[in-house]
Amino acid sequence: MPLYRDYAGWTIGGVISLLGVLGCAGPAVKTQVLLPARYPEAVRYRNVVVLPMAGPEGYALAAEIETRLKGLWVEGRPYFSVRAPESLPAQLSGDPGELARWGRRFGVEGLYTGTVTVADVDDQPYTEQRRECVQWEGKKCVRYESVPVYCIERKAIFVFIPRLIDVATGRVVYSRDIRGTAARRACPDRRETLPTPGELLRAARQWALDEFLTDVAPRYAVVRIPLMTDEEAVPDPEARGLLEGGIRWARDGRLDRACEDWRRAYERAPLAVPVLYNLGVCAEATGNLREALSWFTQAARQAGGDRRVRAAIERVRQRMEAEAAVQP
Repeated sequence: MPLYRDYAGWTIGGVISLLGVLGCAGPAVKTQVLLPARYPEAVRYRNVVVLPMAGPEGYALAAEIETRLKGLWVEGRPYFSVRAPESLPAQLSGDPGELARWGRRFGVEGLYTGTVTVADVDDQPYTEQRRECVQWEGKKCVRYESVPVYCIERKAIFVFIPRLIDVATGRVVYSRDIRGTAARRACPDRRETLPTPGELLRAARQWALDEFLTDVAPRYAVVRIPLMTDEEAVPDPEARGLLEGGIRWARDGRLDRACEDWRRAYERAPLAVPVLYNLGVCAEATGNLREALSWFTQAARQAGGDRRVRAAIERVRQRMEAEAAVQP
């Protein structure tokens, strides 16, 4: 089973197209990147068919998976080619070998199937305490007590086990339990209303579906890349001033001017880690990943075990892997 992939050094925000600089936790560049799938082996199967899934809500889930895979575009083109599952027998075995034979009829590389194991909504009563006045003297409260209020928590749980089968070999190349939950609380004194069980279950199913797509497909996200401000690591006074000037430009949202200052600083201090690292950020933010990796690698030779540099190298390598994976 392919291992889960973590994303080193990434602070992920909303999926929007944006380039800016943040200063709330130190200066950082915010840029849109292509993230690799968590399971690298699964992402190789781009010509697929999605079969109905067993269990409650299985047909609805399979239809949503098919729709989401068809709607995924990367670099201006559809990432998956999804065939419609036609002429299926009324009872299809879950045996991977038999499923692979059916998949070969569709002319696909991979076949998605699976089982929904849990699709439940449950209401549980609980109590909250309120501080209320129980004794008044005129318009003034002279005694308070804690009063119970009886509330309801409605919780939906959706669990399914997807399987991706290699049609050529019948091998299961990806499978795991995926859980989605959604919960809401309501108390009568706050005039809160609960979503219907169906609405909450759909929310839990969407959560699980998003987790599944993160496993098997690349996606765009906005990431926050920190800049280096370590002035003491730049011995040359002029280069140190250029490093500081670049940071000020970056805080003002002028990364282009910041990078100009850091390139001039590099001429004065070619071994200064903050200068090398920030030039790597400049290249990464503009999509020049090979150049970025070169700058970060030079910084690593000087910085030893600096975690920011290590994270940057791993991050860029993952981005390069993700971009290579989407090439036709």
